[in-house]
Amino acid sequence: MTTGVYEIRDQSGELLDIGYAGSREPFGLRSLLQRLVGEIDTDGLQFRYEQHVQYHTRYIELVLNHRARHDGVLPQRVAERRPLVHGHLSP
Repeated sequence: MTTGVYEIRDQSGELLDIGYAGSREPFGLRSLLQRLVGEIDTDGLQFRYEQHVQYHTRYIELVLNHRARHDGVLPQRVAERRPLVHGHLSP
């Protein structure tokens, strides 16, 4: 099982989702990404992932970084989950 973080983008490069596969994901990043690609009904999806033991800390870093670069706006799928991410990051 592989834990880590991921980013999913559409064909134009717009960030759709930031998330993580933790220890409760049955088969790790691979199974989570396969499920998400099936849920997001868009052609040309791109994804990036990082295998990481400290996946939750890295997830928070990615969310804070995105929020700082986009005037506090999160990708829709992240905003729907309402992550408990507090703090401020200046890239």
